[in-house]
Amino acid sequence: MAELVAARVDKTRGRISAKRLLPAARTAGYEGSARNFRRLVAAAKKAWRVEHHRGRRPAVWTPGEMLVIDWDSEDRLPIFCAVLAWSRYRFVRFAADERAPTTFALLAECLEELGGVPSVVLADGWRV
Repeated sequence: MAELVAARVDKTRGRISAKRLLPAARTAGYEGSARNFRRLVAAAKKAWRVEHHRGRRPAVWTPGEMLVIDWDSEDRLPIFCAVLAWSRYRFVRFAADERAPTTFALLAECLEELGGVPSVVLADGWRV
């Protein structure tokens, strides 16, 4: 029975559920409980994931590629934050408001302090 489960888990790339696989196992002669069958499928899926691990894929930045900007607040006082991704250089300033002219003025100040312009400025998930 373990071979049938392992083959079906491999065929579906670890996505099949025990509920869907149980009728096929019953026709193949499985007479145990549904609970034990769920345990068998869970073990097979765990073993499959160990062999087919995608691995952690961290972001890899290049110098000057991305500047991430965002707004925060502390006691109702807006804070403009910018981080240069590769070097993790931080630029933080307090502001009077979070309006577009203020944002662009602080972004200009940040770029002047950096001494250059990155390829991409990422703001709240939107590219500017």
